[in-house]
Amino acid sequence: MKAAHFNPRRKVFRCVGSVFLLLSLMVLTTCGETNYEANPPNVLFLAVDDLNNLIGRLEGVNYGVKTPNLDRLAAKGVLFSNAHCQAPLCGPSRASIMTGLRPSTTGIYGMIPDDKIRSGDNQATKDIILLPEYFRDHGYHTMGIGKLFHKHAPAGAFHESGGRVKGFGPLPPERFVWDGFGTSDRKKYGRTSTDWGAFPEVDSLMPDHQSVNWAIERLNRTYEQPFFLGVGFLRVHVPLYVPQKWFDLYPLDSIKTMPYRADDLKDVPPVALQINDLPMMPTTDWAIENGEWPKILQAYLACVSFVDYEIGRLLDELEASQHADNTVIVLWSDHGYRLGEKGTFAKHALWESATKAPLLFIAPDLPKGLVIDQPAEMLSIYPTLTELCGLPAYDRNEGRSLVSLMRGDEGKDEQLAITTFGMNNHTVRSERFRYIQYEDGGEELYDHTEDPHEFTNQADNPRYQKEKASLKKQLPGENAQWAPHSSYSFQPYFVEQKARTSPANTETKGERSVERFTNRDLETMTALRAKIRSGYAPYQKAYQKMLLEANTLLKRPLLSVMRKKITPPSGNKHDYLSLAPYWWPDPEKADGLPWIRKDGEVNPATKDANTDNKAKSQTFKVIEDLALAAWISGNKQYGQRAVEHINTWFLDPATKMNPNFNYAQGIPGRNDGRCFGIIEFIAIQDVIDALEMLDHVGMLPEATKTGMHEWLAAMLHWFQTSELGIEEGLRHNNHATWYDVQVVCMLRYLGRPDAARKVLETAKTKIIAAQLEPDGSQPHELERTKSISYSTMNLNGMTQLAWHGRQLGVDLWGYKTDDGRSIPAAYAFLKPFAFDKKPWPYPQLGEQKHYWDKARALFYQTGARLEVPEFCALRQDGSTTATDLSQLFFQCSAK
Repeated sequence: MKAAHFNPRRKVFRCVGSVFLLLSLMVLTTCGETNYEANPPNVLFLAVDDLNNLIGRLEGVNYGVKTPNLDRLAAKGVLFSNAHCQAPLCGPSRASIMTGLRPSTTGIYGMIPDDKIRSGDNQATKDIILLPEYFRDHGYHTMGIGKLFHKHAPAGAFHESGGRVKGFGPLPPERFVWDGFGTSDRKKYGRTSTDWGAFPEVDSLMPDHQSVNWAIERLNRTYEQPFFLGVGFLRVHVPLYVPQKWFDLYPLDSIKTMPYRADDLKDVPPVALQINDLPMMPTTDWAIENGEWPKILQAYLACVSFVDYEIGRLLDELEASQHADNTVIVLWSDHGYRLGEKGTFAKHALWESATKAPLLFIAPDLPKGLVIDQPAEMLSIYPTLTELCGLPAYDRNEGRSLVSLMRGDEGKDEQLAITTFGMNNHTVRSERFRYIQYEDGGEELYDHTEDPHEFTNQADNPRYQKEKASLKKQLPGENAQWAPHSSYSFQPYFVEQKARTSPANTETKGERSVERFTNRDLETMTALRAKIRSGYAPYQKAYQKMLLEANTLLKRPLLSVMRKKITPPSGNKHDYLSLAPYWWPDPEKADGLPWIRKDGEVNPATKDANTDNKAKSQTFKVIEDLALAAWISGNKQYGQRAVEHINTWFLDPATKMNPNFNYAQGIPGRNDGRCFGIIEFIAIQDVIDALEMLDHVGMLPEATKTGMHEWLAAMLHWFQTSELGIEEGLRHNNHATWYDVQVVCMLRYLGRPDAARKVLETAKTKIIAAQLEPDGSQPHELERTKSISYSTMNLNGMTQLAWHGRQLGVDLWGYKTDDGRSIPAAYAFLKPFAFDKKPWPYPQLGEQKHYWDKARALFYQTGARLEVPEFCALRQDGSTTATDLSQLFFQCSAK
């Protein structure tokens, strides 16, 4: 029989025939006559893990899904085709169903031990009555087996408990396809049982089969009171293992994959990408490339049919028992499951296929064969069951009973479903639209009438602003902080969010007391971090972008000087090696030696794996970015990975770099190394930043801290005493400037401020007076083929020296020679070209806009660091929303 569909808002019944309609209406008109006080109904409570709407009477019809028993159930009751979970994750979804409270009320956003749901330190849940307990307290004999809560159930929740097997059933000796635990980087995020294949040989070895046997034995008993029997099925949860016979129902050549676009995520906010960062799950692109997509779908459908069969066994036994005519049945799943939609195979998202799941009620006085298209919430299961069984409503329930909706009472309000994933990330589903808002204010809006696969984000489309505003009003007004015992280590985003928002971590408790950072203003950084952690909206886009990048960096391999292909002239690969970038083989010589100079033209051979320069630059950047992410978010995973990179590059005896630059920027056929190579080390200041930030939040091990002090002291000694180091310090261009920046930075970090002051005092004559003209021009840089680049770069170095000088009482910014040479004069020289579009009369390879953008950014940064309001006033965009953290830490005020 074809299912009837009921939509209260449209007042439409779509039914098979007048006889069916008449019978349904007869049930509706007599439903109030059942005497539940005299004969209260039993409850069969069926929970299926990770089951999406791929069942025969719903979307499964499009994919040839074979679910005769679920279809049989649907024909006996009311099926909701648009039901949604309250969290797309097992633990918080089930906690919401069993408590009757939203995740935003309880703070249970991640997994939680069953016995900790009512933790005494959670005011929302500490005295809540759980769903099976409510029936127990109202005279029911309660029984349960399998996965009902996240594990099984809190102690004492059932009179009879069959428990649950550990894990998800028997495992083959080796995985068939997927090992998401196969790399050291992914071990940080917890285990996954994801895999697919035919195993074991027979159904009887499956825990779900054994659970049904346990439940069947109890259905055949006689009870003096009504019973509540809960059966929690482990499938369709991964691993997608069931016996071969279930796979045989779905030949691979019959499998239809879901609609998919490789660029589907191009228009979603950064937090959505963070949430979708699932290091241990297969991506759709991987599945397509490896031919596994149809096989994953085959395995999923096989598991669905297996669960359907086990449910059929239970129904057969119920129908043959004395309880057949007086048992309410509810079947639900904790959430949906993405089978390639939005780029991956997982739940873990606020999109349609992750939140939608079947919800079905059968009761003696409910219509039969009815499908309701209006949205519904799994949160409604608790109040709906109590009403169906004639029990008083529990006033703590936040969900609304669905009984009047199933009986045809239209109601005036449109039905909505709200799903939450993590703190302050919500989606509101109406019949036509899905609206999503993330914690940073990022939005998505999908029109399911025109875009059922949610391919196009319409949040910024003027056509939909009225609908968006209406749904936005339905967002939860309360967003509780993470419950103390709830966490989720599987996704980096949730580790970071809990660390950032939980009271124990948002304070500076446990941070080491320091007076300063070497290269950054600690007071400014701390104030900005507090705003970021508080959720201050204008900063969240930049913050989420940083976290997204940091999560990617967690997967970066550890690099060292030992990976280069060429051994330095010393014969020791621990020595750093690079080649002069502007030197090329001589085309007139058979062997190309000696190399010849082409100023401004980089020889790609100097940048590949033959040398250390690229690996060094990548490693230093990774260290800085991970340390900053750790310092702001409190996520120790970022800090630990930064320390691993530090130890590998600098300290590990097997991989460490020796503290010298003897073989930097060598020129084949001319020399082994030159003083000019020392400028390749300028990012050491970023490593020092990282060391200080990690130390400040207690993430820098003492051994690493001590080792880096010793290493930097040795490198500083080489700078100041080696022939190449001394020569570099005496240059007359940007090399001397950046040499002094590096020396001052190391001296300050190593606690030698007096020595740093001496370097800064000499910079007045050695750098400012010697390198600048009275008009502020830099003749040594203007003669280069990249004169904009080098003028900006050198001025940046001078400005950094001025900032260090301000910390140590040496006024380089205010210093001025008798004929007017000064750092402000150098800015004045560049300003007309950078801001007033005056033509630049000097050489510059490449398109100039990029280099003037960098010059303008230097003006703004200097305005912030050295408090120069006129530089800040030059900013044109007037934006209050930062898109990059550099905009946050160097905020410029024209006041």
